[in-house]
Amino acid sequence: KVDGGQNLTLDTTGVANFNGTVGATTPIGTGTGAALTITSGGATNFNATLKTASGITQSGTAGDVTFKDNVTIAAGDTDTTLNANVVLDGLVFTSAGNVSLGDAAGTDTVTLSGAAVTLQTTGTTKTLTVDAKVDGGQNLTLDTTGVANFNGTVGASTPIGTGTGAALTITSAGATNFNSTLKTASG
Repeated sequence: KVDGGQNLTLDTTGVANFNGTVGATTPIGTGTGAALTITSGGATNFNATLKTASGITQSGTAGDVTFKDNVTIAAGDTDTTLNANVVLDGLVFTSAGNVSLGDAAGTDTVTLSGAAVTLQTTGTTKTLTVDAKVDGGQNLTLDTTGVANFNGTVGASTPIGTGTGAALTITSAGATNFNSTLKTASG
């Protein structure tokens, strides 16, 4: 496991696998600046829970980042900005700050895999902005305190949802806007 109240930068040429918990006892990061900065050319895989004291940043040229267990981001002074491909593998992704996924709708993808995914913001009127396209045959729940904007296609290649139960559940206090096409496997 990895613990400690210091900011962490990952800049690997190959794959980086975190098989134990990260920040379970002491969330990583100081609360000032990004707690976790990912500039690695190779893929980065978090195979267990991840907790940070501030936001996570991923450069637009970084390799894929995969989260395979719950992610909890505290209210530091930096929002979460993941600017390349991200895989959300059956988890709850919770942030006390704003969250941005992707910076290029034509090339960046958020893939829903493994099981149902929840995207949640908990800070006062904290937003979710998804400029990446979203695909994957898993159910998605949106629970944001602020506005959620999906600027890329959702479900264009693989409709979201399993076909059982609601493919998309929205419990957000803020408005949710789909500014491109939306395809689901069920209601």
